[in-house]
Amino acid sequence: MDYNDILTPLLPMFNDILSRREARNCSSIFIAEGSPGSQHFFREMSSLQVLNGVTTLQVKGADRHGNTSSHHIERLIDKTNQVVVSSRCVTLVVVNDDLVFLTAFTQRSHKGRLLLWSTSLLIITHLTLDKLEILRETLSITNSMIFIPHEKYRFLERPTLVVAEEEYLPHSTVTVTGEEVEIKGPMITLLQTLAQDMNFTYKLVRPPDGAWGAKLPDGSWSGMVGMTKRKEIDFGLGPFGVTLVRAEAIDYTRPLIFDYARILGGRGSPEIDPWGFLLPLGPLVWGAMFAGFLVLLLMWRLLIACVSNTVSSAHTCTDIFFLLLKVLLQQDVPQRTVHGWHRLFLITWMLTMLVLTRSYAGNLMSLLAVRYIPQPYQTLRDVIDDPEVTMIWEANSAYVQYYRKAESGIYRELAESEKEDRMLYQRSTLFPESVDTLVRTGSHVLIVEDLTHQGFMAADFSNTGRCDFYTSRERILPLMFAMVGRKGSPLVPAISDRIEKLTESGLYYYWMKSFVPNSTSCVFAATKITVQSSLSFTNVSGAFTLLGGGLLLSFLVLVMEYIYCLASPTDTETKSTV
Repeated sequence: MDYNDILTPLLPMFNDILSRREARNCSSIFIAEGSPGSQHFFREMSSLQVLNGVTTLQVKGADRHGNTSSHHIERLIDKTNQVVVSSRCVTLVVVNDDLVFLTAFTQRSHKGRLLLWSTSLLIITHLTLDKLEILRETLSITNSMIFIPHEKYRFLERPTLVVAEEEYLPHSTVTVTGEEVEIKGPMITLLQTLAQDMNFTYKLVRPPDGAWGAKLPDGSWSGMVGMTKRKEIDFGLGPFGVTLVRAEAIDYTRPLIFDYARILGGRGSPEIDPWGFLLPLGPLVWGAMFAGFLVLLLMWRLLIACVSNTVSSAHTCTDIFFLLLKVLLQQDVPQRTVHGWHRLFLITWMLTMLVLTRSYAGNLMSLLAVRYIPQPYQTLRDVIDDPEVTMIWEANSAYVQYYRKAESGIYRELAESEKEDRMLYQRSTLFPESVDTLVRTGSHVLIVEDLTHQGFMAADFSNTGRCDFYTSRERILPLMFAMVGRKGSPLVPAISDRIEKLTESGLYYYWMKSFVPNSTSCVFAATKITVQSSLSFTNVSGAFTLLGGGLLLSFLVLVMEYIYCLASPTDTETKSTV
């Protein structure tokens, strides 16, 4: 590794540190792998006005496996100790990218009492902090620090790079006016930032097929991935879903965003729920009411059996059941049928039913003014099970590639739906028109990323002032999204470093929110609304249906009783036979 470009700018800093009063009596030792850049740096260091001079030690290059021999490390530590013995203190600078060497050197130096508190150790390396975790224990108990220089990739001359992009809300939009094409959005802002920082100009192009890219049966690639692989462009903006198949053809930068696919459907017109009269009481309340009914019936029957010597016909289980049921249905109870302690039980049941029925009546009147907005497709299973709905997918996307290769489960069923002509594949530029026509009517649903859905709903809200669409509760197929470049291109790591800073600072998300106004206006749109109108038959049709069902059932019971009476012999006929 040639550190000349990294170490040379640090010469003033080293000169300042080594010239300080507390460092004048200290020896300075620089250890680095032999390279022309290091030699130039060491020659520059020798010219510094340091009282005890500078000792330079060359590290033998790593072997073909990337490791430095243990014997060479031992010799290096011995040479370093010879300098340390004759010095009151030492400033030790180690420049190396070999993790095995750094680990062995620090651990053996600590055990050999080379890294005392009077020894200041500075490690300069390109290794990332996660790889240097193994050095933490040793460095934390010594007077040590790590410096990780970042190489800044920047063009000396200003080339023109060819960059591909297509419309993809909320990341970019394409406006075509005659022969002029204008592309705007957060990805273009990111491209402008990269161009200014890396010193290049760019030419934007669009893929002829309007696709991001998929591997075709003949092994070739479509879309912007194919353009990148064929070296027709320098890199693609996207962002692109990160998949293993695409990684065969291109290199990904660090992720820009993480997103999920969701189902976008059209919100239906407000509807009346004819069975809304069942909603004021939840299942638990209904269960508790009937449980109390049965418990009271049982206790009444047991007390009658224990207190009374004989059980009259008025106190049979059937009579008690219908007595309590009359109270529940708010019917009259003849006073002559209830005596003594029976009244205490009946009054308790009456008070309970009074509170319950009053609460029910109040809530029912409120619910009669509620309209429900249907949102039928909340899961992928809902869509697959409805043969009347058509799914819109982006053509040759990562999602399509995934479910076409699925061998089992719900994604295999999704692939089978393609044979039933229930899939509509489109370019992303056609999505706005499809959302405004096909999805709005409810005959189609659009399945793309959640952020894209928010962009469509925000645009519709800005135009109409209404929330006519909804997204499903279920999130499917999570993906990372990044830019793409040619295989082995040095642009990819250079762009990745800058993307990491932008995403960690939240700048890219800020650009997205600024580009799409009203982006969160319809995310939590109400599913119920209240109206002021007179009651119609639809409001109470459920109750009338229940009443009609009860009357029909009672009529059938009456017919069965009549038939039973006709089939059974009368008392007179029985006596005559005897």
